[in-house]
Amino acid sequence: MIFPKSAVYSIKSFEEKLKMDAEEKMRKRLGLGLLSLFLLVLAFYGLTWGGPKYWIKETEWNFGKIPANCTVSHVFWVKNTGTDTLRVLSVKPG
Repeated sequence: MIFPKSAVYSIKSFEEKLKMDAEEKMRKRLGLGLLSLFLLVLAFYGLTWGGPKYWIKETEWNFGKIPANCTVSHVFWVKNTGTDTLRVLSVKPG
């Protein structure tokens, strides 16, 4: 630290200046730490919230008694509630 020749500083004022500088550095480090933590949490939630998500109103259907040699069908509506394309690659009957 450079002091002008005309200034007169006591040891006490010099110690106070050093203490204020240390506190200012600590606040900056704390602020950067909190900012880093915030960005990390934001990135984590961005990865987990994004992508495709599906919603199905009914997940099962009971046809009851079906006569032999009879073909039955039912439509299950699938809605994409996510932010990316939902791809149904295979369907397995229960």
